[in-house]
Amino acid sequence: MTNQEKSNSYSPLLQIMGQFGMSGGSEAVNAEKIVELLFTRLIIVNTLLKTDTINNEADLLVNHFIKEFNVNDLQNDNYEFQGFVFKSKLNQNFTLKENKLIQYIYKEITEHHLTAGASKNGIVEVNYKSISEGFSKKYLDNLFETISEYYIGKTNQKQRETYDIVKYYNDSLRTALRKTEAEWAILSDRNALKVKNEGRLNQLRKTHELEALNVAYIEAVKNLEVAKINLINQTPILQLIDRPVFPLKENKTNYPLIIFAVLLLTCFFATVIIIVNKIIKDALKNNR
Repeated sequence: MTNQEKSNSYSPLLQIMGQFGMSGGSEAVNAEKIVELLFTRLIIVNTLLKTDTINNEADLLVNHFIKEFNVNDLQNDNYEFQGFVFKSKLNQNFTLKENKLIQYIYKEITEHHLTAGASKNGIVEVNYKSISEGFSKKYLDNLFETISEYYIGKTNQKQRETYDIVKYYNDSLRTALRKTEAEWAILSDRNALKVKNEGRLNQLRKTHELEALNVAYIEAVKNLEVAKINLINQTPILQLIDRPVFPLKENKTNYPLIIFAVLLLTCFFATVIIIVNKIIKDALKNNR
């Protein structure tokens, strides 16, 4: 779940609307956005490119997927990718062959393995169903880390960039201020016993420069604190409620129930056919 509130929720108009139960935004919107992001190629591929340990073997999750689910068999005995493994690198640098395989794996995961949904309270539930218990757990663990990093990074990107600019300006002013203070001290020492106006004029100019820098630095510190508070306020927190733990829930096919249902339906349709057949025969007899 997320604790993020919309950035415009503090505007006077929305505060008035909130008093009448007409809030301009809710956490459910953010939860639905997270659900959509979970099925994007970017999030799924970035998750697959994370390294984790399954069956005492550390490797990229995408390579674990290839081994666990035998991609060649899934592709109808297409051995184009026999023995193929991915290296740790950015997905935008994939070769044509790597893109072809990752596209197939992405489609396989989104269509047959991964499901997700958001409740009206803004809580997201994510499930991964597969024949590999180890891969299911590790994939969900890394999926949460991937979506959390991406969602938080994109949500507060503007505020973070503003903070970095203000901080850079603040650091530059502080450096200039310290330099000017040192120069003023040197001039002050040199002019301690001098009565010439030329020396005092240079010191006066440096004093004015020092005062201006000091005022600018004080304002920069204030702006930095405002930017820091704004960044904190605009940073959402994705809170993990229930992490998957071993043993995972096992979904077994209930064959006795299926057989019983088939027999019941067979008996039902057979009875219907017999009754309809009898009705038709009786109707034909009556017409004669």
